[in-house]
Amino acid sequence: MNYETYEAGIQLVIRTLNEDYARWANRAGINLIAPPKFVVFEGRNYDKVVKIEERGQQSVVGFICKKDNPKKGFFVGDMLKAASWSAPATNFSRGNIGSEASVRAAVQWAGIG
Repeated sequence: MNYETYEAGIQLVIRTLNEDYARWANRAGINLIAPPKFVVFEGRNYDKVVKIEERGQQSVVGFICKKDNPKKGFFVGDMLKAASWSAPATNFSRGNIGSEASVRAAVQWAGIG
């Protein structure tokens, strides 16, 4: 299935993160009383996907391109690994949110990679 809107692709990423965390927790025998929340913070060029733990710890899962940047070879919906809290790794795209297969291949609860 392909996603036609940016918002639908973002929701697919969030849903995939939650599903992957639940699978991992089940295999690891971890009680899911308070699973982490995955939220999206909007930026100018990239949306930042953040995991928020029960005690308030936050970590960046990855970034999603909001604008085309042909100079760097990125297009709207490209998923990028996090290089730091505030910047993506811009060496190459890990996939695109427009394709469910691409999202499922690149997104894990611990990060986009």
